[in-house]
Amino acid sequence: MDESLKITGHIEFILRDCNGIVKQRHSTKNIITNVGKAYLATWLTAPSQSTPFMTYVGLGSGTSPASATDTALQTELTVAGYSRALATLSSVGTAWVSTSLFPAGDGTASITEAGIFSAATGGTMFAHQVFSPIGKTATDELTITWSVTFS
Repeated sequence: MDESLKITGHIEFILRDCNGIVKQRHSTKNIITNVGKAYLATWLTAPSQSTPFMTYVGLGSGTSPASATDTALQTELTVAGYSRALATLSSVGTAWVSTSLFPAGDGTASITEAGIFSAATGGTMFAHQVFSPIGKTATDELTITWSVTFS
């Protein structure tokens, strides 16, 4: 009998213009980081989970491939008006799902990486991915849905 647990990450980006029309959609697997796995194990063994698991998504402009040893985004955005997005968390079957919205004016840049974090600044990065540029203008909104499936 095989009792091993596999954690698989998947991320989807949907970029919409000011009229809600989809300009770009991208979907890919992502890297679950080593520190993210350790954080999950610690969180699961805590006497109580007083805070939700990994509630923030950050954006960056790094271009080197993501690695399980990553602990931060390569180049987190520093543009005016940017902040990590607070996620809405849910579960679907054996998947944990995080959905974040970067509204018009937030994260206006050429975005090439994203990570999911335990805090609004700093914190532990659970997952990371680098991808082809998403050109988010000041009037665009970006929705990121992160799914982590346990199988």
